[in-house]
Formats: sequence, structure tokens, C-alpha cells
Amino acid sequence: MEEIRLKDIRKAQRNARRKALRRNRALGLSYLKVKDSQLVSVDPKGKETIIGTPHFGMKRISQKRFKLNGR
Repeated sequence: MEEIRLKDIRKAQRNARRKALRRNRALGLSYLKVKDSQLVSVDPKGKETIIGTPHFGMKRISQKRFKLNGR
């Protein structure tokens, strides 16, 4: 089985976030993000509007390696 490192997961998440933000701006769409424990809506021009507190939490991952079953 192939092991996936935390560094690789973070790199994939960072690249996906950059691509999504670039596409949202190009299409003129707004998006949501969590900033300082607040849910924030960002319009295509970059203006941020606080919506409220999110209904979900954030979880830090401290493991350096993950083993995926079935691979």
C-alpha cells in the first residue's frame, strides 16, 4: 500500500484552493471561508462580509503519515 504524507495532502489542498479561487473570480462568483472563527462571504472584487459563526468546527491533523485502505 502506498502511504500519503501530510505534506502531500497540504500541497494538494493548497493547489485546489488556488484553482477554485481563480475560477470563482473569473466567473464572477462569491465564495465562503472561515476567518477568525467567523463565516465570511467574499465577493469577486474581494469585499468580505461576515455572515456569522459556522455550524461546523475545524480539526487539526497532527499525523505525518496516513494509510488508505483498499489501495
